[in-house]
Amino acid sequence: MSQPNRQENIFIENIPDTEYHKPDGFISSSQCKTILKSPAHFQNDLYTEHTTTPALNIGSAAHYLILQPEEYPNQVAHLPEGINRRTKAGKAEYTEFEQQAEGKIVLKADEVAQVAQMADAVNAHPLASKLLKNGKAEVSGYYQDETGANCKIRPDYLRQDQHVISDLKTSLDASPEGFPRQAANFKYHLSAAMYAHGYKAITGHDLEAFIFVVVEKSPPYNLAVYEMDQESMQAGYRLYRKAIDIFNECTRLNQWPGYSENLQTLTLPKYATMNPEV
Repeated sequence: MSQPNRQENIFIENIPDTEYHKPDGFISSSQCKTILKSPAHFQNDLYTEHTTTPALNIGSAAHYLILQPEEYPNQVAHLPEGINRRTKAGKAEYTEFEQQAEGKIVLKADEVAQVAQMADAVNAHPLASKLLKNGKAEVSGYYQDETGANCKIRPDYLRQDQHVISDLKTSLDASPEGFPRQAANFKYHLSAAMYAHGYKAITGHDLEAFIFVVVEKSPPYNLAVYEMDQESMQAGYRLYRKAIDIFNECTRLNQWPGYSENLQTLTLPKYATMNPEV
């Protein structure tokens, strides 16, 4: 992996998302999660083009409309309704649309409405709308970890004047019962801890709060705002440290192993053994 010519801990604005995610010798929070699965997964994902899904497209489009509305027309294309691709004229119209929409997220009419209503819900929420104003969206941060590892972070929304990072999440369930499960499953606490650590390295200030703004993807587009607590942050920091240690060792040896080659004990989850009928 080639090393970018960045020798200082710094936030940089206006780096395109595609550029940020290119292999550059800096490890991100999503890559930390991958390397915890296995270094082989990490190495494979560096050079694998990831396919998108309608759910991911909706989430990405919502991010643009809510956090960077000025970028929304440049990043998202609305598929015109009523194109009959069985006719010569319809085929020509669709081909023209494809050319104009190349490289953009393409949304159907119902998806356009869905994203717009999610954005309306966030903008109408007194706390969420306040958190996502007077700051900067999608700023890229680069820093060197105390172990020497090159790391990078990209906060959804940064209020450096208040030392607060807000992370916008779209979810099927934003409730106090549902979202914590999503946060644990996707290791959001690792990301929060890494972002706090990187923020301190770059600015010299402690992060005051890492906040999730969570909007549901379906009517009535309920929204909730959560602050990551210290116990969860500490658990996330332990995962972050473990991932960086693995990254450093694999980089030193230039070896990226998969799962263990040794015989392992298989223990079923407790729910599978506690039910006598299973």
